[in-house]
Amino acid sequence: MPRAQSQSGSSAHPLPLLRRNQACHQCRRRKLKCDAQKPCSTCVRSHRFASSNNPALLHIDPDCTYDEHTVEGAPVAKPRTKYKVLEDKIGELESLLKQQLSKEQGHSPAGPPLSESTPSDAPLGTPRGNELPDLADILDPYNSLPVEEFNTMSKNQATNSPDYSGQQLTLSGWPTRLPKPDLVYHLVDVFFTCYPHAHYIIHRPSFMLSLALSPKSPKFPHVSLLHAICAYAGVFSYLIEPPPAGDLDKIYHDFIFGDRRRPDSREESFAEMHARWASETADQALTMGFNLFECTQAQVILTAFYTTQGRWVELWSSVSDALRLAVPLGLNARPGFRGDGSGRNSARLSNNPETLLPDPTNYTEREVRVNLFWVAYADERFQDAPGSWAMCLDDQDIHQFLPGDLARFEAGQDVQGTRQSLECPDVLLRHFPESTDGFSLYVKGAILVSKIKAFNLRFRYKYPNVADVHEVQEFRLLDQLITSFRNSFPQGYNHPIVQSSRGLDVHVYTAHTITHLAMILLHDKHANFYSPNCLSSSKIITAARAIIDLMYTVCSTSYDLTRLPTICINCWGRAASFLTRLYKLEISRGRQEEALTIDLEIQSVRFIFNQIGTRLPMALKYDKSLEFELQTECSQMMYSVSRQGPSSDRDEDPHDSPGASVWLGSRSSKSQDEATSPGGVGQLQSLLPDAASLPLGVNVDNPMLSFASISPSGLETLDQPFTGLF
Repeated sequence: MPRAQSQSGSSAHPLPLLRRNQACHQCRRRKLKCDAQKPCSTCVRSHRFASSNNPALLHIDPDCTYDEHTVEGAPVAKPRTKYKVLEDKIGELESLLKQQLSKEQGHSPAGPPLSESTPSDAPLGTPRGNELPDLADILDPYNSLPVEEFNTMSKNQATNSPDYSGQQLTLSGWPTRLPKPDLVYHLVDVFFTCYPHAHYIIHRPSFMLSLALSPKSPKFPHVSLLHAICAYAGVFSYLIEPPPAGDLDKIYHDFIFGDRRRPDSREESFAEMHARWASETADQALTMGFNLFECTQAQVILTAFYTTQGRWVELWSSVSDALRLAVPLGLNARPGFRGDGSGRNSARLSNNPETLLPDPTNYTEREVRVNLFWVAYADERFQDAPGSWAMCLDDQDIHQFLPGDLARFEAGQDVQGTRQSLECPDVLLRHFPESTDGFSLYVKGAILVSKIKAFNLRFRYKYPNVADVHEVQEFRLLDQLITSFRNSFPQGYNHPIVQSSRGLDVHVYTAHTITHLAMILLHDKHANFYSPNCLSSSKIITAARAIIDLMYTVCSTSYDLTRLPTICINCWGRAASFLTRLYKLEISRGRQEEALTIDLEIQSVRFIFNQIGTRLPMALKYDKSLEFELQTECSQMMYSVSRQGPSSDRDEDPHDSPGASVWLGSRSSKSQDEATSPGGVGQLQSLLPDAASLPLGVNVDNPMLSFASISPSGLETLDQPFTGLF
């Protein structure tokens, strides 16, 4: 056969053996076969494999070098002659260098003394001479710095700085878009400090070991994950200028598509740039099938970044992509099982694993997959819960174990005892000590919200003829489950403020807040605020005020509120939104004292939003939504008040009223110095408009005149579910 002849012919003429030292340096060092090509096939294969982990290497030629061989017949120089030539070249270069330095010193003015130099004299991450920073300054994200130094370092990061790349040693193959290694290590430390789920979705000891490897190593972290970490840490690091919130006065109430109103002239910030690069590199790797798990980690981190920035379109896209990507990776199923729950049998071809990831090799690898899935699950459930859109993954298709204890996970120890899953009938009411911590309660809170979301989506289809939802058995069971879940917390987690080795246990606090959010979500669409006997409306009001009390509790500590899970900020805004509706209702009933109490609660939420909005633009957007609601509601109320006519017994100054003052504006229109701390009615500005802006003779201090006779025509939205941002 012709093919057999070609094979025999090729085997009859093997490749000639290479002479001594004729192979490339890389193959000789690794003791591999070399074909003496430039580059050789072995180096080409190694470079291609390394490029799968670091796409930046695709634009770099393989590292394949050879010894310098002279032409046959040419005279060979003696070793002493070679050394002499090299010494002469070194001498010439030294003389040229001295001449160049002498010319620069003669023409350049004398520089300032070293003590007068500022951090702005050198670019960030490029120390020179005696200006090498301390290791603690690089690794500690909260090391104190003077305000002047903070401002100059932030400006240097945002503007183009001179190129001193030739003065600093860099690792060979280091991704070109990443910052210098010392800044990357700083951002990684900030990420693990500020992202609430960082220690669960990434095993830090293993990650730091892989980050210390050569960028050409296949175990080096994928660039999409590093870019995502840089994006999130860029919001919190004192070395990076945070992304601007934009001009919120130009944003309408339905600012879902905020980017189309953002001016094109604004440059991307450090965090926004790395978020875009993380998305691009993740899409490129997913297309080629490389580093699928790390790309999923990057998507989850990008979800958190988009949430902090209030970029709702990118948020909904990334949170859905992360959860849907978890299905082909097999993260929704237990290890050793397929998606339908059947066991894997590698001996039979028809029963090959249907997941793109192989089975985990150790406990750490298994648990990080479990934790990553539940973080993606919780993010998707919390973002979709208030609306009427269908969920990306049904709970009946999830067979994964619930997460274990963080201490055992970081120590590499397996969870002893029974592992729970969604199939367990009492998964929300039983908490095994060996696998229970704040994160597991946080995940169970997401499961509770998911059950309520499923009921709200399918209620009208399952019970089309039911007039009162309170008569449905499923509704009553869910209402009882919410209360039972809160009462079932272990003894060490009964209080929302729990001290951990890293400070406040944010997951325990969030779990307490989620229980009240679940009560609001269950009763929201079925509440009638007109009826004083409506059970749903009373439970919503109780839950909203419980959320505000939890906000007061965490504000009484020294914890940085911007490091809380973003669902807490969403809960605060949603509670304030319901209190706005209650505020209008109390005014219509003539209850001035109750209205002023609600006024103080709403202003407290807006005050907190303005404080944390300096770092998290999402809080400013929530405040903008509340401001829109207040303007709409109060404009209707004051129109009704103005029709009551002048008062005959008006004796005091209208500005002396505790309810007469200007509103607390958002940070986009008022300075930070105008905000005051919530401590009482006198410290916070009232929601009522200034009395000077009312028609002449209107008595805002007379409750019978100001509140009792307001027309109920302006209350048409009180018995309807709120469909705004919250």
